[in-house]
Amino acid sequence: MAGALVGGAVLSAFLQVAFDRLASPAVLDYFRDKKLDDKLLKKMKVILLSINASVDDAEDKHYTNQHVSEWLDMVKDAVLDAEDLLDEIDTEASKSKLEAEFKTANTSSKVWRSYLPVSVSSFEKQLHSRMEEILDNLETLAREKDVLRLERGTGVGVGVGLGENVSERQTTSLVDEAAIYGRDNDTNVITDLLLSDSEKNLSVISIVGMGGMSKTTVAQLVYNDSRMKDEFQFKVWVCIGGKLDTVRVTRKILDALTLPSNDIEDLNSLQVKLKEKLTGNKFLLVLDDVWDENYLNWERLKAPFVCGAQGSKILVTSRSKKVASAMRCAHVHQLEKLLEEHSWLLFSKYALCDSNSTSDLEEIGRKIIKKCNGLPLALKAIGSLLYTKLSYEDWNEILISEVWDISDDGCDIISALRLSYQYLPSPLKRCFAYCSLIPKDYEFDKDCLVELWMAENFLQVHRKNMSMKELGDQVFNDLLLRSFFQQSSRERKLFVMHDLVNDLATHVSREFCLRLEKEEARNASEITRHISYFGNFCEGPNKFESIYKANKLRTFLPFSYGSMSSDMLDYLLCKGTKVRRLPNGLGKLKKLEVLSSFYVGKCGESNIIQLAELKLQGILSIKELQNVSDPIDALAANLKNKIHLEGLTLGWSMNDSGSENQRNVLENLQPPVNLKELTILHYGGTRFPNWFGHDYLSNIVSLNLINCKFCFSLPPLGILPSLKSLYIIKLEGIETIGPEFYGNNSFVAPFGSLQYLLFQRMNAWEEWDCRNELGAFPCLKELHMIECPQLKTQLPGHLPSLLTLIIRNCMQLVTSLPCAQAIHELHLSDCGNLHLESLASTLKILWIGGQCIERSLLEETMHTMSNTCLETLDFWDCPNVEFRICRPLNFLRSFNLRKSCKTLKAFSLDLFPKLQRLFLEDCSNLERLSFSDRLDRRVTSLTELIIEKCPKLVSFPEGMHTLFPSLRLIHISHCPQLELPEGGFPSSLGTFRILNCPKLIASQMRWNLHSCTSLSQLHIKDENCNKVDYKGLLPPILKKLDDSGPQLFSSLNYGYCPVLRSGRSYF
Repeated sequence: MAGALVGGAVLSAFLQVAFDRLASPAVLDYFRDKKLDDKLLKKMKVILLSINASVDDAEDKHYTNQHVSEWLDMVKDAVLDAEDLLDEIDTEASKSKLEAEFKTANTSSKVWRSYLPVSVSSFEKQLHSRMEEILDNLETLAREKDVLRLERGTGVGVGVGLGENVSERQTTSLVDEAAIYGRDNDTNVITDLLLSDSEKNLSVISIVGMGGMSKTTVAQLVYNDSRMKDEFQFKVWVCIGGKLDTVRVTRKILDALTLPSNDIEDLNSLQVKLKEKLTGNKFLLVLDDVWDENYLNWERLKAPFVCGAQGSKILVTSRSKKVASAMRCAHVHQLEKLLEEHSWLLFSKYALCDSNSTSDLEEIGRKIIKKCNGLPLALKAIGSLLYTKLSYEDWNEILISEVWDISDDGCDIISALRLSYQYLPSPLKRCFAYCSLIPKDYEFDKDCLVELWMAENFLQVHRKNMSMKELGDQVFNDLLLRSFFQQSSRERKLFVMHDLVNDLATHVSREFCLRLEKEEARNASEITRHISYFGNFCEGPNKFESIYKANKLRTFLPFSYGSMSSDMLDYLLCKGTKVRRLPNGLGKLKKLEVLSSFYVGKCGESNIIQLAELKLQGILSIKELQNVSDPIDALAANLKNKIHLEGLTLGWSMNDSGSENQRNVLENLQPPVNLKELTILHYGGTRFPNWFGHDYLSNIVSLNLINCKFCFSLPPLGILPSLKSLYIIKLEGIETIGPEFYGNNSFVAPFGSLQYLLFQRMNAWEEWDCRNELGAFPCLKELHMIECPQLKTQLPGHLPSLLTLIIRNCMQLVTSLPCAQAIHELHLSDCGNLHLESLASTLKILWIGGQCIERSLLEETMHTMSNTCLETLDFWDCPNVEFRICRPLNFLRSFNLRKSCKTLKAFSLDLFPKLQRLFLEDCSNLERLSFSDRLDRRVTSLTELIIEKCPKLVSFPEGMHTLFPSLRLIHISHCPQLELPEGGFPSSLGTFRILNCPKLIASQMRWNLHSCTSLSQLHIKDENCNKVDYKGLLPPILKKLDDSGPQLFSSLNYGYCPVLRSGRSYF
């Protein structure tokens, strides 16, 4: 049965970490140098290998065998104990090495001697007995696997193989259409793609979504559409459910085409027979439930398909976008969760009948569907479970239960979600289980989660050219592509887990991870390694009494901080909390590897010396450095030797005045040589330290200098070979940037790797002397110069790689723009007397405006922009500029004209044939939108039209209901003279907003909104209190009605708008 666990056992990932530690040169050298018995290490490896051989079978059986489940927990706990001890050995080895280096350097500093370990003999004395104890425990567990009759597998544990049958579920093309809700749009999209003949070659289309999201259902609906029978000569449905076995799948296709294949064994004969059948014929092939991510398997399978006629299609359903990528899908359609109303309709279809559809059950039923969070499988499964349960108590029991506590009888949720987890490779399983610490509905940052994985040593890098961070990004993306994570709808940089996926993580992490939330009182156990807390900051230490048993704790993530410590703690996250002082015993947490923030206290509290012996990695922020009274304490913090740090922030108080002490403190806080990210905040010294601009920082990739207001010169940053991002903000003492900024290395171009450069709020900066640095910035992609009010000259002359240039509020600038042949985006605002010869043909985005900008620059820009590929254009706050766009802008998609071109009376839409969005604001003399008299007078691409504060605008173009056939949004505000021509608004409208346009509102009966079958939002406001008659005005599909002015509707009957859900209370 081990083959069913296609991803490999999660315990294998734990074992692999232990194997790596056992083979670590640091551990082996420590045993040799201390003359310890290395047979103990060899014995541990042999026992772990013996256990590893059976873990696949154990993880397959533990779902149904409680004894196996308990054995797995004990093995995992023992392996983690071994990992902890091996990690301590590695730490002691590093200490010994550091002590030897100091002795070699013959240092005489009393301070340094006081912070070096006095002796490691106590650890050495205990090491042998601790190793024996762990070995005895592992030996006992290894013997028990035979008692449990666990079968030996390959012992590889890496999860690269695919099971023959990942899913035992077999699907057919038949579907019950009466039990489907909320998938009309999805089926329409897929149907349109299948019926399209735009692809010359064989086209593969994929439907992707998490388990239970109705992927198969959508495919069935499309497959049974009557148009498919007319469009394709052959239709074939094949359920894969596992490895893409070329012989098996080809035989299934032949059988579906009524071509017997039982007597054919070799692949070549099968594919030749299939090719003969498909050649010249248009076919539709559905491959349902595909898991195989191996591109070569797909290449072998598709060989006969390319002979089909043009327009042939393959439709694939899968839980993973990696499958879609491997199959080179032309289109990937992601299924989203059902809306609440559709969820209720589906749930009630399975849960309610006429006899028990009471208001009480509907009320609690709507609460239950929120637990399902739009997952169709969960809605159907729980609904079916409740169909025979008629009491409120039965329904309430389901409401308060976790999905994992619900009986498997009639409930497929557990098996469907668990299958996705089982398919994960072993290392991904461990990373995913750790995500049980994340609370439900919490939006998390990708980098923060990857840092946690790094701190826990979940990421085992075995490729020389890959960093741990890169591997973490890859693991995260793999989980995202497999639908374990979803992108936040509120913020693209954040992610969430579906509630049931979060439940899955909690289920598989068992007692090793504990999440404390609100009133939850689940106790920790001795095997608990990771705890998170998300609660009230005011709760006292009693909240944590339940976790005192967790004496092996590695992780405590306090979003609220309580008084607890453990000498086994690995990760302490204070980011996003109110924590400003850590306990004085912090330095004793010798296992602590990641500390997000450290605030230096006053009068000896939270002394920076506490960082001396911590073996920190990842990103560290040290704040309130003005409290370091003696620079020797900064030296004792030993940042230079924390070689695993990748990012460092050093900050002082914003209001602290400059002093020589700060200069000496920063000098002594020299970071490790391999540091990649460095930020200096509110530094009060007059110059930067000696280590700052030398090749000592050769690995720095990102550097931020912020509010160092007393510094009068910049270090030679141009010699840093790896520097890609440089932000210089609010350095108010800088008046000139000259050759010292570039460095004196004549062998390489200054800033040879720099891609992003920002200067902001440089209030005293007057000159940028870059005349003699012609080869500088060869890779620069973005240059931002913002709020440099005194800057007069000059800018780099040639930037061959520049893509984005932003200059804002540099009012005295008198120079030419750089020559940038590859530029895509240009922002110019209040930028003085800039000179521009012509716009680059590659330019796609142009934002230009402001009172303090040369009129000649603006008009020349308008005159030459027809030579570009401009897609977005924004002019603002240029009232005296003539509108000089005379030739069509054939690529323009979005045009904003705000407070500009006051002489403009007619806006010609003919100049913008591909326009999608038009925004006109405060065009004081604009009277009309005009068209030429050509026959095809339409802007078919326009989807959004926004017009505000145009007091002389009289009318839309005649026949606008046909001129703008794709218009989805109209927003008209403060246009008192505007009237509507005959024909009304386009029927394609989805959002309609009219604010303070009295003549337009007066012509309401000509709006023609009742024909807008897609209209879902209506917003009307009129200060003159003109009444709107809803009868015959509102379409039945309207979902949201809003008005923020006087009451416009005297009454409203929901019978006219049955879908309407949002409105004012007086409705």
